[in-house]
Amino acid sequence: DYDGDVGDIQVRTTPYTNGSLPVYPTDDPDARFVLVTLDYSRCVAKMVGWIYGREAQAVTLSIKSRARGKGSEAHWIGQALLRPMEELDR
Repeated sequence: DYDGDVGDIQVRTTPYTNGSLPVYPTDDPDARFVLVTLDYSRCVAKMVGWIYGREAQAVTLSIKSRARGKGSEAHWIGQALLRPMEELDR
């Protein structure tokens, strides 16, 4: 029984190479969240890193503008705070 996007892992994507990983207050604190950057012009996806929900939810909530001017309150995790993909248990 899996509740993630890939097995039990939550995957969040961004078209920005320096983009942040959004983790929402309602997300599972025990889940693992992976940030993937997408380069549509070259058809490239890069798995940047990952973090546990509880670690992300300890970061202050903030609102960043998103598509069409809408904002989403989330714990926006910068790439420097993510664990390397090599440390993600399979």
